[in-house]
Amino acid sequence: MIPNHPGSGPTVLRILLGSQLRKLREAKGISRDDAGYRIRASGSKISRLELGRVSFKERDVTDLLDLYGVTGETEREQLVALAREANSPAWWQKYSDVVPDWFQIYVGLEEAAELIRVYEVQFVPGLLQTEEYIRAVVKQGQPGAADDEVERRVALRMRRQQLLTRPGAPRLWAVVDEGALRRPMGGKEVMQGQIERLMAATKEPNITLQVVPFTFGGHAAEGGAFTVMRFPESDMADIVYIEQLTGAMYLDKREDVERYSEVMERLSVKSTSPERTQDILGAILEELLTMTAEGDAPEGVARGAVPGGTPHNGVPARELTGLSWQKGTRGAAEVELARLPDGGVAVRNADDPDSPALIYTKAEIEALIGGAIDGDFDSMIRGGDPPDPPQRPR
Repeated sequence: MIPNHPGSGPTVLRILLGSQLRKLREAKGISRDDAGYRIRASGSKISRLELGRVSFKERDVTDLLDLYGVTGETEREQLVALAREANSPAWWQKYSDVVPDWFQIYVGLEEAAELIRVYEVQFVPGLLQTEEYIRAVVKQGQPGAADDEVERRVALRMRRQQLLTRPGAPRLWAVVDEGALRRPMGGKEVMQGQIERLMAATKEPNITLQVVPFTFGGHAAEGGAFTVMRFPESDMADIVYIEQLTGAMYLDKREDVERYSEVMERLSVKSTSPERTQDILGAILEELLTMTAEGDAPEGVARGAVPGGTPHNGVPARELTGLSWQKGTRGAAEVELARLPDGGVAVRNADDPDSPALIYTKAEIEALIGGAIDGDFDSMIRGGDPPDPPQRPR
């Protein structure tokens, strides 16, 4: 017998009812096709019902209960009442003209979750976006949309955000790639407001924000963005949501959920601590505030830099304008170094100032200089065998 689930939205109630009906069917050894025949439908319709993808007709539920041999009045009444409640309209249905069916499922799951863990690569997580940022994202993704449609999509996302401040709000744990924070959606003012919003969000007790910095390179989630949702109902499995261009995948098999949960854990370990996140956001905000005009790089940062003012490795040195170069003359070759605004260092051939420059982050240049001082590279420079690398602790 399925327990009561007060406060659960219709999406979760459909999933719970479908799961219970599947257990009853399998206990009797009845195939999906036979069950579908009983309600004048197909086996694929039974599959969609059991997954909670479609709504239930009360008559179908009672017919299936007859087929599965459920005779107890209390159990039958609870299951039929659950079907009735699962069919009640949700607030997001009034946006059905701008929300596809496959995303309505996600909104319902999001509403019912107690923990939402998000990894984002391209954008700031939707639940943390400002109204102006949302509008810029919508216009980019739907370039031909009418103004009314754009505003309804904006209103839907703003309405979704209310779940973070309601009584009994879920916990949001977001891991965001640094590129998403530096991608200039909507221009300087929009991004400035968005970063300020994120800085404020990190102070909320139910929000955790971490950043995967550029310096980490490749990582475990190279497949793209995904969300893992956990629910307060003990008989409701965690669900992984993966959005695609024209649809979405909802994974609830244990092996799939465990795999994505492991990746999320590794991302969290690799990412900045929540405290360090504030420092990164503060640095990005400072860069935005020093921009000379919308779309321009901060003063003293090279053209050819990636968003946020970090030049890419191999950029022609002639494009690194506004830097002060210092020549080193030790040895036969001559090199010039320049400090970048983010603390990194650019290196070029002094004899060929237009040659490609090597770009080192602050951490990399400190490690290089420290290693040279400590003699780590002496054997390499002299032509001998390099020393054995230190062993990583296990």
